[in-house]
Amino acid sequence: MEVSTLASIELVLASDGTAESIDDLTTLFDLVLLVVDANNATTTSRALQVYANLDRVMGDADVNLDLVVVGASGSDAVQVAGEFSARGRVFEDPDGSVADRLGVHSAPTLLWITPASEERARLEGWQPDQWRPVIADLAAKLAWTRPLIPAPTDPAPFRAVPFLPPPDEEAETNKDDGS
Repeated sequence: MEVSTLASIELVLASDGTAESIDDLTTLFDLVLLVVDANNATTTSRALQVYANLDRVMGDADVNLDLVVVGASGSDAVQVAGEFSARGRVFEDPDGSVADRLGVHSAPTLLWITPASEERARLEGWQPDQWRPVIADLAAKLAWTRPLIPAPTDPAPFRAVPFLPPPDEEAETNKDDGS
């Protein structure tokens, strides 16, 4: 993705509605975003489990570990984030437009964005063999402890899943299809 395009994308904090551009969020530190789907509790809870382990090791490093919740806003997005909302920023994306501008069409997806607002890595799903070298590279860049991947409490590997429609919308779609 072009740097100027990525830098101009605005993320909205679920807690208070404040908007911040990726350029602002990466002024000093790298930004690692985990994009999750509020309408897919299974993949979201598994992804948050992995992210919590990453946060335990790298949470005090000079990096922003944040969450984008697609399909929810405000307190609903914070609720999806669970315990993570006390440690990192939670951004809302109720209609999926932010994910679309980021080029993310499935969850979970991890994006590493540098202070130059350049995408350094993109990981879809939870595949420890793919995450390990990327997170090792991030830890080396930050001169920080490299987290164990997978950690003993991490879930089994799983693929990213396309964003699901909200439950009400899904029921309407099935009605229209005659299902």
